[in-house]
Amino acid sequence: MIVLLRGGDELATRRRLAELKEEADGGTGLLTTNLIQIDGKDAKAEEIIGAAMTPPFLAPKRLVIVDHFLDRWESTRRDADDGNEPPAPKTFVQYEKLFEALEGGVPPTTSLVITGGAPGRSNPMATRLKKIQGVAEEVYAEPKRRDEIARFIREEAAVRGIRFRGAPASAAHWDSEDWQQKRETDPVSLLGSITQGGTLAIAGELDKLALYAMGREVTVDDIYEICSGERETTQFVLLDAMQDGNVRDALNALAKLMATDDISQLLLTQMTTRYRQVAGVASLLDSGAPEDEIGRALGPAGNYPGLRKAALARARRIGVAGATAAIEAIVNADYRSKKNEIDSDIALELLVIQLATMSGGR
Repeated sequence: MIVLLRGGDELATRRRLAELKEEADGGTGLLTTNLIQIDGKDAKAEEIIGAAMTPPFLAPKRLVIVDHFLDRWESTRRDADDGNEPPAPKTFVQYEKLFEALEGGVPPTTSLVITGGAPGRSNPMATRLKKIQGVAEEVYAEPKRRDEIARFIREEAAVRGIRFRGAPASAAHWDSEDWQQKRETDPVSLLGSITQGGTLAIAGELDKLALYAMGREVTVDDIYEICSGERETTQFVLLDAMQDGNVRDALNALAKLMATDDISQLLLTQMTTRYRQVAGVASLLDSGAPEDEIGRALGPAGNYPGLRKAALARARRIGVAGATAAIEAIVNADYRSKKNEIDSDIALELLVIQLATMSGGR
């Protein structure tokens, strides 16, 4: 199989590559030994041929990805107008051996993927490759018009269980340039503006919103807070670093958070919630519960393999006893602060150090 993977929709492209990787792996777990990635910017014909003609090792397929190869033959009128480097030569005599090899056919155990080149533009290499029997072109164009971007956001949001509610912001968001420039009422339109329609950026912001909203409707306030600044991201960084035992990163994140607002009570609440979750997951692990049940206990985070894996690792490391001790430490710090036995900021710093140390701080 030979595929030309083209287009500016980075999310769709990544998903397609993930499908091809899963197909090549075939459940063997040996993808790393059968995945060859070649930098197409200076790839030689012999290099591509050698990789494509080699049989896989203990797996159903060998996946060869030649990244950005077609970009070398990309040219637009704007290139010349802007004074950029002249377009790459449109001759490719040095690749005649590649054409001959591909016309002879690649082994059925090889998936050769060649990427690059925006659709709708002249690309002589893509045109030449498509003349070879068996070469398929898959185009994933990025959404550009406002209605296309809005439709993309709503479709991706629905997959994550996100519901939007249009209304003016209920509070000021002085740290957000978007809020200062204009007052938006449609969260979908606002998200599209912030991300400039980039599909990968949209997906990342929606992942954060899904975790933050926890099933409630998402408003422009949420977009301003989560997608326009670093506060919510830093909260996740703080909690993750603390439970991973990384004292330095946890304290750096805490300093950034405390520099903007007094959110000590909010952080204490989030810490308690996170450690209760750890206790619940650790208890399920101890009882031998199936992974799908554990995933449900994690809430929205359980739908994402990376987040689920990290949560399981922390639950195994901290355990029920460790989570219980952490919650006791949080309650004690809150009590001492409210009794004015210790300054609230100092109490929070000491608590972060204590919790990170309990998780094997370094």
